Amino acid sequence: MQNKLNHIMASVAESIFEQVAFVFADDIGIRCKPQNSNWDALGAELKFTGTINGTIHLWLETTLASNIALNMLAAEEPVEKEKAIDAVREMCNIISGNFITSAYQNADIILHIPDSLDTKKLQCDFDDPDGIWFSSDDGAILILVKEA
Repeated sequence: MQNKLNHIMASVAESIFEQVAFVFADDIGIRCKPQNSNWDALGAELKFTGTINGTIHLWLETTLASNIALNMLAAEEPVEKEKAIDAVREMCNIISGNFITSAYQNADIILHIPDSLDTKKLQCDFDDPDGIWFSSDDGAILILVKEA
């Protein structure tokens, strides 16, 4: 089941990044994972509950999050960290909504408000074998979807 969810998530996320944030994935897969586990990234988490419960984590390289904030939120340079975090939360929200619709179709599911993730959680997500990695011109992207 996890492979099916990851396949749906990869397709949804790639499409949303292109259509909403004008970010184009150069590649997808484990080879996109940064070499350094001290990766400079900002994260967001969205929980969903109902017929199926779970969480979605989205991590964006800080440079990429700042560029998305410039495009989506009309932020001014230099981008404040809080604006970059807002952009990560908004992308997590959009991706999650589209993923839930695609993966679970008519299931009765409630999406919660996305929250920022503490960078302490990054190491665990960074090493998770179920992580979906993308690369882009502005940095790496990591997405995880987990059913409870």
